[in-house]
Amino acid sequence: MIKKNIVRLNLICSAAVSLVAAGDIYSRLSQTSGFLGLGFFGLDLFFLTLLLSTLLGSTVVLVLSYRYSDLISRIMDLVLRKPGYSVLLIFFALILIETGQDYLFLKAEILPILYVRYTIFLASYISLLWWGFFLSLASLITLITIGWEKISQTRFRAFIKSRYLMPLALLILVFGVIGLTDYGFNRTTAGKGYFLPTNAPLTGMQVFLVLAFLMAARSCCSWLKERQVKFSSLLQKEWIILLGLWIITYFLWMNVPLEANYYIDLPRPPNFEFYLNSDSSYYDLMSQRLLVGEGFIDFPAHPMYIWFLTILHAVGGDSYLSIIWLQVAILSLIPVMLYKLVNTIHSRFAGLITASLFIIRERNSLLLMGEITVSSAKMLMTELLTVLCLLSFLYLMAKWLQAAEKTGIVPLAAGGVVGFAVLIRVELIIVIPFVVLAALLVLRKNLRTWFKGMIVLTIGFSLLVSPWMIRNWQKTGVVQIDKYHIFQDWLEEIQGNENEKQGEVENPGSGINRELINVSQTAIRKNASILPTQLRKSSLENSVSSPEVSGPLQNFPHHLANNLKQIFLYLPSNHQPLLYAGGIVDLRPGSKEGILAKDNYFSEPHLEQYVRSLPYWWFDWDGGLTPRSIFPLFLSLLLVSIGVGSSWGKSRSQSVLLLITGTAYLLFYSLLGSSGGRYTQAVDWIIMVFYGIGLTEICFLFIRKNRSDAILEQSTSQERDQKKGFWQYSLAGLTLLLVGFSLPAAEILIPARYAEERLDDSLRDILAEGQEIPGFSKWTEIEEFTNFKGSILMGKALSPRYYEAGERKPDDRDGWIPDYSYSRMEFYLVGPVNAWVNLPREYSVEVFPHGSDVVVFATWEQGKEADGIRIHGGYLKASLVFILPGEKEMIPLIMIACEGPFCNLDNYP
Repeated sequence: MIKKNIVRLNLICSAAVSLVAAGDIYSRLSQTSGFLGLGFFGLDLFFLTLLLSTLLGSTVVLVLSYRYSDLISRIMDLVLRKPGYSVLLIFFALILIETGQDYLFLKAEILPILYVRYTIFLASYISLLWWGFFLSLASLITLITIGWEKISQTRFRAFIKSRYLMPLALLILVFGVIGLTDYGFNRTTAGKGYFLPTNAPLTGMQVFLVLAFLMAARSCCSWLKERQVKFSSLLQKEWIILLGLWIITYFLWMNVPLEANYYIDLPRPPNFEFYLNSDSSYYDLMSQRLLVGEGFIDFPAHPMYIWFLTILHAVGGDSYLSIIWLQVAILSLIPVMLYKLVNTIHSRFAGLITASLFIIRERNSLLLMGEITVSSAKMLMTELLTVLCLLSFLYLMAKWLQAAEKTGIVPLAAGGVVGFAVLIRVELIIVIPFVVLAALLVLRKNLRTWFKGMIVLTIGFSLLVSPWMIRNWQKTGVVQIDKYHIFQDWLEEIQGNENEKQGEVENPGSGINRELINVSQTAIRKNASILPTQLRKSSLENSVSSPEVSGPLQNFPHHLANNLKQIFLYLPSNHQPLLYAGGIVDLRPGSKEGILAKDNYFSEPHLEQYVRSLPYWWFDWDGGLTPRSIFPLFLSLLLVSIGVGSSWGKSRSQSVLLLITGTAYLLFYSLLGSSGGRYTQAVDWIIMVFYGIGLTEICFLFIRKNRSDAILEQSTSQERDQKKGFWQYSLAGLTLLLVGFSLPAAEILIPARYAEERLDDSLRDILAEGQEIPGFSKWTEIEEFTNFKGSILMGKALSPRYYEAGERKPDDRDGWIPDYSYSRMEFYLVGPVNAWVNLPREYSVEVFPHGSDVVVFATWEQGKEADGIRIHGGYLKASLVFILPGEKEMIPLIMIACEGPFCNLDNYP
């Protein structure tokens, strides 16, 4: 009887809300369309018909239920039949979510130019939203009430387990505590370290479409297998999947065109090529220095990545564009390793989901590189190579923990891989003791195997890292791996000795004018005014000038809160209109190409709308969550919790390994005073792993029992006994030692390209070819210039660009940007002297090849500071530049002289 009354109450509610909504729409439209709705649009008429039909149907059924006592029982029996009950539950749940989120979307302060048509549509039919919300809410309550016995008998009840709910409760508690406090990225954190906005997002519709595609592909493979098609077994081969992932990744990433951003400068005359800025410029210039035989500087940052780029340049050429395809080809192994790791932890399907989501997310990063601050596969940055190394290390450790006694040589390889990773990004060294601890927890009942494995891992790490440490001790007298001075200053700050120059902590462009950096970065954005920057600009200015600078321990909670939020916020955290961006509202008559190019869910305009409509990618984000993000974020937390619970029950040792690695890294970076953005990129994929496993478990819920194993199967490759003898260990150890020695050996074995003899020969060739050097027609006068007036230098000219007065690159990481107060040709000279060169000119030259050999007549100009802020660094001010005939480019000897009032040439004899 109670169930019948609940059904009747639902009918009354449906009739009431339908009547109110229909009356509201009719009264509004009748004021503009005439009496009785003359002139109503087809969509209006459709909605009115829907509302009136619901009203009439609910009323009729309600009246008849009192006349025929068994009517309600028959309706309930009909509803509870398979598969109608499940379909109705899903349908009304989706309507409830969509209408509720649409209302929050409408009330959000979204910029007017974003989602224009959809916002107008929602505002015109807001009563329809309320109708859908209350109708679906009442229907869900009714369905759950009358079908609770049916629900309790399904696998859904078994699905709700403590190992799923406990991670969810913990995550909700963490976000609740952060939300109630003032910790994190906000306007009060100026001067408290370096906060970066969130990494590139992964949208909800992208996740849905990827999942639907993989489910369809799986169904297709199962169908082919059932019919015993010849090549069906080939599609499930492990090597086919790995090769396919690599090929798809490479072409999807390479297919995205480059855009100017903070790390890549706008194409400028004379070559109109993309050249590098900031950290990317630093790595590239250091690799070019090594390539011409000048070795490393005394304390190079990220030495292994510099050596990696040197090898790429030796293979591909001097140009940034000539090596980026090589880097992308190597980084395309990330989804392959991600698939292997997740397959080890959970299943093949979960590995495919996670790898696919990573591919799409990195593609989003490439598409948005001109809009938000990211580190992507096409930038010369360390983050993604660090991800590849960390993935490989964790995969090897996971395989070892699966069968520690049978895979004795694996820790040696794992130690070498993590040593390689530490030489790329030294902060990863904090992961090692925590991984050792995780291994101890797993192998606590087999301490002998654990101890042996850790000894072998330490040997592998030492073999790869020790040659570089010996080199540093010989060169500097300090036994260190990387960033010695940075960590020394950090320890002094923790001890209370605050360093007056906080900018010495690693940060792109530290010590230079932050306002100029912010303006330069904003200027290269398309429609930059849409993305608010004013508050962040103020924060940057305050971070330079504010005297209230706190230490790492005081800043730690802010950075930890920011890191914890951002590793989840890149997951679907924004409601995307169901009927927008490739949906019904925008599908008007027009060219198919235009729709596909602009409005599909994987397009750049769609992603721009996504990041511009949420504050998590703005420079003035206050650290809070918008109301419309709460439900999508809850769903992400739920899926991650399901993934953690499932992997914990299936592969506890590997789950511990991932969780403890991510936690250790985030804690360490928070203590260093850096958070968000690319600082979390090395480990934020760990959340994606559990997210992908959670999606797999949800799919498993809706698959019939007799086919459930197909989706959760692991790859067929089984563990083999990998015990090796002495010679195998020796060969592996020798390989690691050779890789480690390759860094210091490169300084010794690569010959200097620009010796003094070559400079003398080049000067003789210049004079012999009859080039007129103003003021220097004789060899003795050249010697006089060298001795008393300036320097004659030879080297490789990199990134030649023409700048108007006032134009400049954002920074070169070290803050040695040359004077930008006058028009000039600017390039970096690599050779015996390594410095930026300015050649004053009123207009650009026509020919100046990147990577050409040059002879430069220049004087050294000191840097300039004002109020403790570096305006520009020291640089070479050139009067004459000779571009020597190249071996590859068929160009003659070219002389370029300085011009204009800032030229020093008139002062020479």
